[in-house]
Amino acid sequence: MGGNSLDCGAVDAERSRWPRCWSVLHLCRRTEHNAALAPLGLAIHQFANFDDQLRLLQGITGALPRDFETLANKIRELGRTTSFTAAEVAQGATALARAGFDVSQIETALPAILNLSRATGAELAEAADIAGNALRGFGLSTDQTSKVVDILTATANGSAQNLTDLFSGRLKLCLVTSRRWCCTRCPG
Repeated sequence: MGGNSLDCGAVDAERSRWPRCWSVLHLCRRTEHNAALAPLGLAIHQFANFDDQLRLLQGITGALPRDFETLANKIRELGRTTSFTAAEVAQGATALARAGFDVSQIETALPAILNLSRATGAELAEAADIAGNALRGFGLSTDQTSKVVDILTATANGSAQNLTDLFSGRLKLCLVTSRRWCCTRCPG
């Protein structure tokens, strides 16, 4: 045999002498393939998560496809241009939808709520829930989201408590204040 040919018997003999090394080598080769495919798997998972969030959001809002597409494009844009993923932005939008906001109100409120999350370190969906409940509790429109966010941020960051702790007490205050305001304005 020539010097360049491979003696299969010698390879098998080595494999039997060092079975553990060969199994580690095989595992490493498989891991290399898996590592190469991991980014693709992650991208598919993130897309599926985002798609699921959008479907859930559309179901909650009950928006027509053409109206919902505007919101979906806004969510994609915010996912591209901010530190949040599109799936996280969609989760925040879903929290607002569950609080009873419609598609245009969600679109108006989202940028300010992203700022609240970033400024306080709260999860985006949690920040959306808190800001949405504060808006509803005081009977404010989504045009005033930035003001509400500024107040919530200053209060949370000027305190030893986090946004969630502060909000748990504030919700009761909102409901009582809102009811009193309504009762003093409304006859009867």
